[in-house]
Amino acid sequence: MRTLPAQLTNEQLVNFLIGHLEGVAREKRIYAPSLKARSNAMYVARQKLSSCRQESGESCTAFANRVLNLVHAATSSQDVGTQKERVLQEFVARLRCDIRGRTPITTPLAIPTVGLSSTSPKTGSVVATTQQEYSTRSLVTTFRPHPVLVHISNTLVYDGALESGTPAHWRNDLILRLSLPNSRVPFILVYVRGTSYRSHSSPHYNDYEDQCCRDIIRGLLSRDVPSSSIGVITFYKEQQHRLQEYADRLGVALYTVDSVQGREMDVVIILTTRTDVDETSGNFLNDIQRMNVALTRCKYGQFVLGYLNALHTLSNWSQLVAWAARRNTIVDTADLPGIFSLRAQ
Repeated sequence: MRTLPAQLTNEQLVNFLIGHLEGVAREKRIYAPSLKARSNAMYVARQKLSSCRQESGESCTAFANRVLNLVHAATSSQDVGTQKERVLQEFVARLRCDIRGRTPITTPLAIPTVGLSSTSPKTGSVVATTQQEYSTRSLVTTFRPHPVLVHISNTLVYDGALESGTPAHWRNDLILRLSLPNSRVPFILVYVRGTSYRSHSSPHYNDYEDQCCRDIIRGLLSRDVPSSSIGVITFYKEQQHRLQEYADRLGVALYTVDSVQGREMDVVIILTTRTDVDETSGNFLNDIQRMNVALTRCKYGQFVLGYLNALHTLSNWSQLVAWAARRNTIVDTADLPGIFSLRAQ
């Protein structure tokens, strides 16, 4: 004869609940260190990736495998598709210059053509490919930015070989909201005529640029661009520090260039800050890898703030200034209010 279970007393229920909570707490104590360890491992991998270069005598195959492992470790929390594109971008950008110029990367992304094993899509392994094959095989199509902005990476890094896989009308949201100087190019180089400073205790900062950045954020918000869609990238830590409270209050993402790798934002504002820089003192600002990271975070468009007299003296930044000048996208700070005015219908 089947008997009904006895009803638990209040004391038994309390003891049961306490035991359950203790078990949950024990699981969290076990799990938390693993999260911290993974975070530390990702940080170390990002640091190694930022300084990774193809060494003299190192084959493309060996170098590609090294980049692959670092990217997987640095982006373990991201989806496989993002990891694949990141591997290709990092690989081509960090090849020796004498090889990079012979590495076209123009056709749509496909596992066999990028050097990843199609039998191992999750982790991937770089196939044995000769240097000659790398010079003739297609590597990557990028899908993040407005197709016009792909030209920037082509000019600075990829030697005209990068191809956009995204139609322009998928990335026209910013163009439709603003009165841009060139209605086909969602890029603005703002000539900030201020002065940067550096004290004994802090790195470079620029109050004029700080104010210009705030004006742009307010302008974007006035044109119904959500704060969550806006990101600011600074090259110097002190400039980030001075904007932090303002960005936090509005819900705007704020990063330094060395912490933004792997991020993606709809609209980006890049702050170059320095006005006292030249080719001999501008190695940090003029570093092509940092520039490429900063300039490839946006989907719909970006603003770059800088003192043009200084940027003209830097080999890589002068190319960007020339690119913007050819497309009539350089404006003065006094022109910004008109950019955020209502577009004529």
